Amino acid sequence: MAGTLRAKFDEGLPGMEAKLWHGHPVWLQDGVPVAGFKAYANFVTLLLWRGQRITDASGKLDASGSAEMGSVKLREADDVDAPLFDDWLRQLRELYRA
Repeated sequence: MAGTLRAKFDEGLPGMEAKLWHGHPVWLQDGVPVAGFKAYANFVTLLLWRGQRITDASGKLDASGSAEMGSVKLREADDVDAPLFDDWLRQLRELYRA
């Protein structure tokens, strides 16, 4: 699943720096975290730093933490909804370029 997410983020967040940040893959815009993921034994948490500011008609994004964080737990590869993730990443690009 990590490979699929990395490819999706690389494609959906062009020009953003991908690096390990606190031990987890994160994509940054001018040093500011935009999106990433964190792997656990039974799931992967998708992290969108301004995720509470994007439109999520699916209702899958949960508000979590601070800085308007949105997250979703992925338990299996089928949980990676490509069109939905593409839309979330498009909205993040627009937020960070505004």
